[in-house]
Amino acid sequence: MLLLTPRALVPAETLIDRLWDAEPPAKARESLSVYVARLRASLRQAVGDDLRLLGRAQGYLLEVDPETVDVHQFRRLRRQADALAASGDFEPAAELLRAADTLWRGQALAGIGGDWAARMRDALEEERRAAVLERVGCELELGQHAELVGELSQLLVQYPADETLVGQQMTALCRSGRPADALSLYRETRTRLIEDQGAEPGPALSELHQRILGRDPELAVRPAGRRLAQTEAPDTLPPEAAQFVGRDPELAVLTGPDGGRPGVVVIEGMPGVGKTTLAVRAARLVRDQYPDGTVYLNLHSHDPGSPALDQAEALYRLLQMLSVPAAQIPETIGERTALWRAQLSRRRAVVILDDAAGHDQIGPLLPLTSRCLILITTRRRLPDLGATRSLTLDVLPVDAAVTLFRWLSGESRDEDAGQIAAAVQRCGRLPLAIQLTAARVARDGSPGLQGLTDELAQAPAWLSDARAAAPEVTAAFDLSYRALEPDHRQLFRRLGISPCPSLSLAAVAALGGCTYAEAEKALGALLDHHLLAQAPGGAFRFHDLIRGYAAELAARDDSPAEQRQALSRLIDYYRLTADTADRVLNPLRRAADAPASPAAAPGPPLVTADDAADWLDAEWRNILQVARYAGRHEWKAKSADLIGLLADFMENQAYWDEAAAAHVLALQAGRDIADPARVARAALALSAVRQLTGQPEESIALAEEAVASYRSQADRIGEARALDQLGLAHFGMARWREAVACFAEGQILYQAAADSRGVADTLCHSGVCTFQLGRHAEGTSQLREALTLYRATGDRRGEAKVLGNLGRIYFFSGLHRDALDAYTEALEIFGAIGGAQYEAILYQNVGSVHRYKGSHEDALAAYRKALAVYRDIGDLPNEAEVLNDIGAIYESAACHDEALAHHQRARAIAEEIGNLSQQLIALRLTADIHRGSGRYDDAMADYQAALRMARENGEPYEEGKVLEGIAEAEQAAGQYGGARIALRQALDIYERLDVPEAKAVRIRIETIAPDYAARIS
Repeated sequence: MLLLTPRALVPAETLIDRLWDAEPPAKARESLSVYVARLRASLRQAVGDDLRLLGRAQGYLLEVDPETVDVHQFRRLRRQADALAASGDFEPAAELLRAADTLWRGQALAGIGGDWAARMRDALEEERRAAVLERVGCELELGQHAELVGELSQLLVQYPADETLVGQQMTALCRSGRPADALSLYRETRTRLIEDQGAEPGPALSELHQRILGRDPELAVRPAGRRLAQTEAPDTLPPEAAQFVGRDPELAVLTGPDGGRPGVVVIEGMPGVGKTTLAVRAARLVRDQYPDGTVYLNLHSHDPGSPALDQAEALYRLLQMLSVPAAQIPETIGERTALWRAQLSRRRAVVILDDAAGHDQIGPLLPLTSRCLILITTRRRLPDLGATRSLTLDVLPVDAAVTLFRWLSGESRDEDAGQIAAAVQRCGRLPLAIQLTAARVARDGSPGLQGLTDELAQAPAWLSDARAAAPEVTAAFDLSYRALEPDHRQLFRRLGISPCPSLSLAAVAALGGCTYAEAEKALGALLDHHLLAQAPGGAFRFHDLIRGYAAELAARDDSPAEQRQALSRLIDYYRLTADTADRVLNPLRRAADAPASPAAAPGPPLVTADDAADWLDAEWRNILQVARYAGRHEWKAKSADLIGLLADFMENQAYWDEAAAAHVLALQAGRDIADPARVARAALALSAVRQLTGQPEESIALAEEAVASYRSQADRIGEARALDQLGLAHFGMARWREAVACFAEGQILYQAAADSRGVADTLCHSGVCTFQLGRHAEGTSQLREALTLYRATGDRRGEAKVLGNLGRIYFFSGLHRDALDAYTEALEIFGAIGGAQYEAILYQNVGSVHRYKGSHEDALAAYRKALAVYRDIGDLPNEAEVLNDIGAIYESAACHDEALAHHQRARAIAEEIGNLSQQLIALRLTADIHRGSGRYDDAMADYQAALRMARENGEPYEEGKVLEGIAEAEQAAGQYGGARIALRQALDIYERLDVPEAKAVRIRIETIAPDYAARIS
């Protein structure tokens, strides 16, 4: 009884009533005193003085830490789980609820008689039952329906009339592909309820019944481990081979009960043996076990047409495949590795790393621990990968090789059996060679089988790179090539010299100098002969061995002039189409920025913004590849133009690494050909990238170069843009006055040119800086003027950007309603034009306004909307940040356990991805909670750890906040001198930072223990 209310006085009358119900003995108080004395002696003998039973005039209390009492531990874990589940964090919530259930060791209050004990026992059992239902609900959200069916069956035996349990079992059965069983359970439950209670099932169960009857798609399987808000699981696998034979033992190793388990599997084998085909087939077969996606990355280690991916680029592409926003992909390999591994730790997915060269290339791509299956294909042994499984792929068995040949060639007559067997032997039983040879037979028929076999015996001696593939494979290449029509051979050679790893139909037509119809016909022939394959998205690609073969042919059969003409057509095609796409997306772009349209092959029709965005999204890597090639050869001006046309796209998508490298190339190309216009454009674009990636000094120098160049050309609009960028670079260094001066100069030039949108840009930027200088009314006025101009020019993104800035200014000015209105309007715009991350940031800002006003429910709702979006786009750094915000809301409402759960989740995520800033904030806020709960030792330990981290990270503001927390803890412990010392250190930091906290700390120093100053004076 006393343990249920630790550290609280329980009146003696209450204890007497609970012990003896309505019939206490005559000397109940004396008997109670005897019981208490015996209990005190037993407690002292069992646990010493750690637990004290104290008597008071009115009753008794037990001085014990609630955390040592199982029922209070259970309730704390349940509160934390409920809070996390409300934030959509179902996995840790389920873990907490399972941990809570393990605290039960039989019946509560066992051996205690009386009505009160019986009522309390029933109440505690109901608490446990509710926790089990909550945990089952979390696990259903996680997609663990199959595992729950058995447990729910047992629970229904115990609680057959519990409609929540019935609904959970119906949901689990339906998601397990057993809707008939779910409907049968409903009928049984309905019959029981009518017979026992004379009532129909409740509305929730009846609605679920109707949804199952109507095959509601919302009841479909929710993949295990995925959050509700997440987008579709990624699937970047190449198309699967239509014919797949002869690899049953290998598939069993990869997909069987033991083989399909998570881990790393290396598939080794010679070129052309079918490693990639096997890996893709295995991934398709086990995808139900790994519902969070199938990810394929070609590392291009042996592709003569594409540079091998280094660690940084491979990690970048993998993270993008998991929908991580480009802006959230870190710069360093270490941070990218941590983020990639953190993403994998949250998923059950299959990842194929194709064509790996060695451990140095793929080491960071491998998880330390995960629930994923990683398939690595390689031409060489990789003995240094550690604890992995390996599979060496040999050529096909004879029977399987013959079967594959027959399927592909269409030959089934018995009289051809000997010739087919001879053909597959000539192909070395290599799947790639068999595909090419059988395709020839499929086109020409079986009469040529004997001659074909003889031809296969003659490998082309001229191939200088023939050692890259088995002789049988190169012979099959030559056989298939010689079967092509002359025009198709020519296009095949043209494709071999392309710098792009894959090409669209339009790009192929440009490279070949032919019509779409002619290109389509030639591509069809190449596909029929298996000399080409289709890539995801409808593009066309080579096997790397075939690409090398095609390039060798081009070098042998085509003159340098013919090759240059083909490549020039490809460059002009991308230049013209990228210009069209950029104009569609940026209709207000200056005409002078565009390159003169060359007489290039027409590109795809790009009418809408979606058309243009989709085309750029599919082609931007090819464009950069072509630009690099052009810059290394005779097309330096075109190289700079291609990169300039991609500048806005790369900035909007936050492709910082690629953008920086590309603009450096464009700048050098402009200097090489002494073209001041192109130099200015590239310097300006590179300045923007340097400023956005935290390199303001370099950004300033580049912007100044652009200003000088544009001024020397009398290009006033260009000069205005460069001045605006120079102002932004100064802004990045908090040089507000210099920034405002640059914006003002740029604004004058824009006004002279009647460029309203340029004026709006400078007003928007100047308004923020002016506000920072303390000229609040002027800054607000500039932003409102910019808003008017953006609306007049139809620039919705600019409009939303200004509204976001106005919202922050209104918030800091105490105009909370105006701030919410501005944020809401900006949210509506981004909802219409797209921008998930912007939406999430705005929701977070809305939450901060409500939090400041003390509207906890509204703040939680807004923060959770932001949290859902961050999870949807895989933005782990901001997920950690908003979890800390939610924890702070709970702490404001004195819900310490719920707050602690969110800060612990934030810290765990931040540790996973190596985000030291959010780790520090979570640690400081955790210390605040311990301090507020009276756990001063725990608080001081966390504060000291946070203080070390703040100093190591170089985060002075956080160091000041930690010192404030230390002062609070010292003061609470009566250590006023230590509190004042900590506050003086915080004050020194705040004064150097010139932040408002300095004033509050100065006052607190003077008001801590006023008598302290008198004692030492």
